[in-house]
Amino acid sequence: MSNFYDRFQHDPEFPESRRLWETEKPFFNDWLVEFAPYDPDHQTYPIRKGKLYPLEPSCALARIASDRVGVFLFEWSDKAEPLQQAGWDYLVAHSAAIEAALTNKLRSVQSKCLAQHEEELEGADFLRKHWNRIEKDLRSPALEAVDQFYKLVGISLAGSGIDECCFVGFEFQTGWDQDHGLEIVMHKDRVLAAGGMTELLSPNGSIIDGIKATQEYDLDPGDYRLP
Repeated sequence: MSNFYDRFQHDPEFPESRRLWETEKPFFNDWLVEFAPYDPDHQTYPIRKGKLYPLEPSCALARIASDRVGVFLFEWSDKAEPLQQAGWDYLVAHSAAIEAALTNKLRSVQSKCLAQHEEELEGADFLRKHWNRIEKDLRSPALEAVDQFYKLVGISLAGSGIDECCFVGFEFQTGWDQDHGLEIVMHKDRVLAAGGMTELLSPNGSIIDGIKATQEYDLDPGDYRLP
């Protein structure tokens, strides 16, 4: 295998099933999960030391911005390595376009979360009061304030793709879903689908089939539908 895999070590949390490389973030350095609309205690959870880049949806470190990110492999082989290196190299070379596409997708996700949240606030006075406090502290309108609800903590490089580049999953902690987090899967600079953290790029089953199934019920403007 080439030097690309030399950057990775066995993930201490799951040494048999994934590998980890910690590096500089390509974008979203200042983003964090400042607010959790369903958890009024979000700001009070103690922050554990010693785990800088956990792939955990509800970690209290979501409240702290970071310029570091974990790059994850769930599959590694001679066949997968050139696809994964090509996917990473494309990300680095086209980071501005990928950042713009991700931001657009996150605004679509945010819009749906806000609409669902408004429905769930009916009759839930304690959540309504909590949300009113959040709105007062937002630096921009809620639809635009994605940098206060999402933190990029992982980049997953799949073992497959649809040409010479692998699928890439961007793993976010989010105040909207502290149980599952958010994964946005892309191919090059095209957004394909979103799901729970690491959900769509799991090595169990066909990644393409999983993406296509998700696209059947959840395809936002700007997403690329797989043929």
